[in-house]
Amino acid sequence: MRCNAKCSFCFQTRDTDVCLSIKTLESWLELLKPKHLVFLGGEPTLLALPNSKPSLMEYVKTAKSYDCKLTLETNGKLLVYEPQIMEPLYDIFDYVSISLDYLTPRVNMEVGRWDRDILQQLMNIASERHNVSFTSVYLGGNLGDILMLAEWSILNDKPYLVKCDKSMGVNMGSGDAIRNITILYRYLYMLLKTYNLNPYKSNVMVEEPQWITYLNLQTGYNASTGCSAGSKIFSILPNGALTPCPLGAMFYYVIAKSPEYEIQNIKTLNITGCSSCIYHIRYGCTGCPAFSGGSAKICPLYKPAQQTEVRQEVKQTV
Repeated sequence: MRCNAKCSFCFQTRDTDVCLSIKTLESWLELLKPKHLVFLGGEPTLLALPNSKPSLMEYVKTAKSYDCKLTLETNGKLLVYEPQIMEPLYDIFDYVSISLDYLTPRVNMEVGRWDRDILQQLMNIASERHNVSFTSVYLGGNLGDILMLAEWSILNDKPYLVKCDKSMGVNMGSGDAIRNITILYRYLYMLLKTYNLNPYKSNVMVEEPQWITYLNLQTGYNASTGCSAGSKIFSILPNGALTPCPLGAMFYYVIAKSPEYEIQNIKTLNITGCSSCIYHIRYGCTGCPAFSGGSAKICPLYKPAQQTEVRQEVKQTV
């Protein structure tokens, strides 16, 4: 679907008017029976503008009929540009997540996210609304921005979700990706310890299975790791196809082309890249499908194990 930003690093298709049909959404909801539905884009708030076809309210009405918790993920531009039109969304959605990767207005304009400085307005919206928070994509060069947003979220008791740019290992070389993503883990862990927060249960989260493995290595615990994509988490594309997660489209993990597939016939993921990794063998880490599917070398924690390695017992989960 369309987007009103032109972020140079975005993996989503933004120059298309294709939107998921209401009928297809209804069919998938009937099959999957999800407990939580996240509206992504493109930019979903564009469908809240007058005369949008289909309208965001049509999707919401359909989802609510299946008793789903609803999250809206947005770049936040229309929350600032069209506040009166967007006002009802704060009550309609259980959570509103503003995507913010840089705290420098100039950088946001250079990468194509904004056409003017709206940083303070977004910070005010998040401060004033109990169900509004931030999410960021770690791109390698925005570590400082993420740490500042993480600290702001801790101090304001807001959830904060960090994702990682999966193309980093391809575009920057596997060595750079491993170094940069591991640095993200390290500094976030240090920040959480500074505030005496349990990193497993804090409001600052990294949406990567390897993050839990990293925490296990630091703490000696054995918290459950592994990605639920393709088993408990699915992403529905605008053309109606099903992937393990939003990144599945980028890595061509289409596991069902339409709801006509019976749910039990949906292909399960077979991630082979993790099988030779020491952290999989020792700690049960299953990694991320988009990172490791056939190419474990771009996983930030990948370390080949010896043939004789056996899983070691460590402390039980937190």
